[in-house]
Amino acid sequence: YNTYIKILVLEDEPVSMKRLSNDLKSYGHKTLEASDSIEALNIYYNNKDIDLVITDLAMPFGKGEDFIRDIKALKPTMPIVLISGTVNKDILNKLKRFKCTDILVKPHDKNRLKLILDSL
Repeated sequence: YNTYIKILVLEDEPVSMKRLSNDLKSYGHKTLEASDSIEALNIYYNNKDIDLVITDLAMPFGKGEDFIRDIKALKPTMPIVLISGTVNKDILNKLKRFKCTDILVKPHDKNRLKLILDSL
């Protein structure tokens, strides 16, 4: 079964955002969308009931890393999934350092997304 969760998605690429958001909604989840970290923090402050954050690392107006630090400072137990165009040693180190839940490679695989959601 699949329970509804509220997901904050931070992605600056419109095509990737639309695809990810549509897939999440197709599983019955509610998405809140932000294209930069300032917008994402504002959304978080106004929606303390967010269950999951999915964020890109590279974006304009603030780095994804800073956003992750801010969210973890506000709610240390927040599950965070990184989304990235590439996976390399640096990205994997950040995944560990920021205690992120998992990583999705762009363009994301819908089945992999479902596996991550089901594991939360």
